[in-house]
Amino acid sequence: MKHITHILLFCILVSSCNGQNPTVTVNKTNTPLNSGLLKISKPEEGWQDASIGTSIKDKNGNLWFGSNGQGVYRYDGKTFTHFTEKDGLFDNIVYSILEDKSGNIWIGTKTGLSKYDPSNSLSTGSKTFTHVPIIVTINLAYNQKHSQNNNPLYKNGVWCMLQDKDGIIWFGTDDGVFCYDRNGFINFIDRTNIINDDSLNMKAIVSMIQDSKGNIWFASNLGEGLIRFDGKILKRMTTKNFPWTASIEEGKNGNILFSSMGKGICRFDRQTITTNIFKEKDTHGLLYYIWKDKAGNIWFCDGYNNKPILYYNGNVIINFTEKNKLTDNNLAPVIEDNDGNIWFASASMGLYKYDKKNFIRYSE
Repeated sequence: MKHITHILLFCILVSSCNGQNPTVTVNKTNTPLNSGLLKISKPEEGWQDASIGTSIKDKNGNLWFGSNGQGVYRYDGKTFTHFTEKDGLFDNIVYSILEDKSGNIWIGTKTGLSKYDPSNSLSTGSKTFTHVPIIVTINLAYNQKHSQNNNPLYKNGVWCMLQDKDGIIWFGTDDGVFCYDRNGFINFIDRTNIINDDSLNMKAIVSMIQDSKGNIWFASNLGEGLIRFDGKILKRMTTKNFPWTASIEEGKNGNILFSSMGKGICRFDRQTITTNIFKEKDTHGLLYYIWKDKAGNIWFCDGYNNKPILYYNGNVIINFTEKNKLTDNNLAPVIEDNDGNIWFASASMGLYKYDKKNFIRYSE
């Protein structure tokens, strides 16, 4: 929670579910392996403040929810399946989730990276994750002179992940940004074909996106602010007084929106940066989580300061709390399902589905 991308984990909210019969996963002998859960479980083993902070929808429509302390839950439309360290997950504190183009599920945790192959799990009846050490394996002779991450036992928190349009997977970690293809990992700043005149070290990158023009944008938790990579040049877009920068999204008009401590929500129109676009009276301590739905609307929330949820439809900013008669400002949208429902999360593993009319609780 001390790291920025964990806005996803502390901007959060609430729970309850209608009665349904659990599904049963079976192996080849039809022996039940996991009966499924009708609701997200309450925090256990000392993690009373555990929250859902990251989520994806896979190609089959399943929803995956990562938490800070309770591992991962997968929802198939009927029941939840719970994955923890007992199933091979590297750590129960989860920062990021990604489905790659092959259907593998990557889980970025506090101490490292795990991978889950759904096709193998269906054929074997197993739900086991494998550990994937982030170690430099490409051009090793060159990288050993420049990288400090050559130890397969090194614990490296994985804050964010991205698969770009070329299929390369990017990992933003405590120790730097790493790129992965079928040949292995490389430390991004060790690539010989990039220009890094700002001498950026790219450590503690907590949010990444690829925009509509193919640029990759990074948010730094260690003072490097907002960074853009255009395929050749790596450049810091902010000045040095943006020490704590978080979520990034691209708006419908191509503007880049990002959050920065002490600056509020910021907008980069490809030429200049405008800070505090909401004109907050006091931006100290404000750190908004930014999320984009399928229609391209941008949602903003700040769970620390009990701010109303806002969303921007490209023309005006709307107060979601007032419009939808929602009294709890500590909500955070985390995922939109195939039916257009938006799921929100809260502290203590709270989880809601909003069906455009009501909030339905899916946690104990």
